Amino acid sequence: MFLTYYEEMEGIGEIHNIIKIKENTALIRRTGALSMRQPLAENRTLNGTYHAPYGIMETEATARKISASWNEKQQEGIIHLIYEMKMQGQHAGRFDLTYRFAASLKGARL
Repeated sequence: MFLTYYEEMEGIGEIHNIIKIKENTALIRRTGALSMRQPLAENRTLNGTYHAPYGIMETEATARKISASWNEKQQEGIIHLIYEMKMQGQHAGRFDLTYRFAASLKGARL
């Protein structure tokens, strides 16, 4: 399952986000005004990168939950990610992200 969306960050610019889910793994990719590539796997620590205006930082993330579902009849889905992240070896936070989405009239790529 792929979820793609754009966001505008004030003072930074536009960011294109892609979340790819496959079984108990996920990949978060952000490109544009800032870049990030963070693979996730439940109960495993995986390395990634975060590109900021001041340089590239190494990341580590351990996923506690990765789930995704798609309701074909209603053309709606949900992705839920819970993970803990370190940047440059320092605790950056615990993230609990829930994405609710629906297929567009132009068609969904799920």
